[in-house]
This record gives sequence, C-alpha cells and structure tokens, in this order.
Amino acid sequence: YLQVDSVPSNLAGRIVPFSTGTLSNVFISCQTAATFTLEVQDRVNTTFTTVYTATVTNSRKFTETGISNVQFALGDEVCVRIGTGSCSNVVLGLVIKGSPL
Repeated sequence: YLQVDSVPSNLAGRIVPFSTGTLSNVFISCQTAATFTLEVQDRVNTTFTTVYTATVTNSRKFTETGISNVQFALGDEVCVRIGTGSCSNVVLGLVIKGSPL
C-alpha cells in the first residue's frame, strides 16, 4: 500500500471531506520505467473494495483525467496500492472533486 503522510494507506487512508465526491484525476510517477497496476480502494472498517484500476506499462509516468464513474461519500476512507507488478519511489496524486459541506 502507498503511504499517506508516512503511514501506509491500508492502516489510515485519506478521508473524503465532501458530501459527495467524484474521483476525476489520477497521476503517478516512479523512479524508473515499470509495469504495474494501481488500485484505488474504498475502505469500510476492515473491508477494502477496489473502485478504480489503472495499468501502467513500461513507463515512469501515468496520468488519467476525466474519470467520472468513481463516487465517494462523506467520510469514506481512500487507500491506494500497487496490485500487480512493482515500482520504486512512487509519487501519487488523486483529485477528488465534490460538494463542500
């Protein structure tokens, strides 16, 4: 699992602060070209549900914009992991757009 402020996201993920949130952009870079899958998960207690998957093929960078079919609710906990393959020194960004409280 990728880290959130130095804590593995499966232990403490990022909380969605919107009444309704939509994942709109994903961007990632890693140290060297790699092939792997990236999984964004919604955690409820001890259950992790994969809500978005991207495949990166022999690249250092990946960006996807215009995502609109991944919804989150207020208080959802978002976790991210490398599903298959591997990469090193990963930097990840997620843009979740939503209605303010």
